[in-house]
Amino acid sequence: VQPQSRISMQAVIDACIEDLKAAETLLEVDKDGIGQPAAGGDTFLAFRQNKLNYWAVKGLLARLYLYSGNKTLAFQKAKEVIDGEKFAFLELSELNTPLNVDRTATKEHLFAIYVTNLKELTDREFKTGASTQVSYTLTISNARKTDLFKATSDIRINPVFWSDSRGIVYYSKLWQEDNVPEQLKKRIPLIKLSEIYLIAAETAPTLDESLDYFNLLRDARIDALLPAGTSETVLLNEIAREYRKDFICEGQLYFFYKRNRYQNIPGAITGQMKESQYIFPLPNQEIEFGK
Repeated sequence: VQPQSRISMQAVIDACIEDLKAAETLLEVDKDGIGQPAAGGDTFLAFRQNKLNYWAVKGLLARLYLYSGNKTLAFQKAKEVIDGEKFAFLELSELNTPLNVDRTATKEHLFAIYVTNLKELTDREFKTGASTQVSYTLTISNARKTDLFKATSDIRINPVFWSDSRGIVYYSKLWQEDNVPEQLKKRIPLIKLSEIYLIAAETAPTLDESLDYFNLLRDARIDALLPAGTSETVLLNEIAREYRKDFICEGQLYFFYKRNRYQNIPGAITGQMKESQYIFPLPNQEIEFGK
């Protein structure tokens, strides 16, 4: 393998977009396969949200176009996913059935990875076991929780998401319960419906359309809607708060902060983020063998 010259971030994004556009064309022959297979159907072509499927490719294109500042194409791809009506928002009833709790909202997953040892990982990081030292590392204070989730009706403050382990309340979106059906377990969402609506809200051609998409998400989360006439500044602040609420344990909030060059991170202990802190160091092998 020949060492390759370094290229700009925009060149990397452009190459990713070209690959995804090619994948979009190739996968267009099978737009379905979301969810369980039909009786006698091909199981490989079912549960496609656990593979990089047609709709996930569109969602990733929406994300990449937004990252690169192309709001027109970001909105176009987000709208195609929404108009495809292949995914649905989590409903409150899906949290209140003890034997069928859908903690990660699998109906919303455009693309998720299947992690076989997820229970082992989450038990270690998001619970305090009988033989382990009490840990507050991955918890959220009541004060911060109240400040973030202002609406008491919000589906995301349902008790199933805030579970007690030896007297400590952990955020338990990724907890793995033995009695829950296998199709609802061991899944980490990589891109999901709520992000698509937030992309649409941020990139729609008019403020009225932006508010409509934003309020569709808020309504699904049983949270207060933004009134007509809300300013763009207020809307963008509320979009930021939705990222903080909806992507806990999922790793997307960091990229939102980086994309928007946040210096002051809500809830941070101290200090300001510098642009250099958003850039990971080059791997040693890339320094040694790269050009």
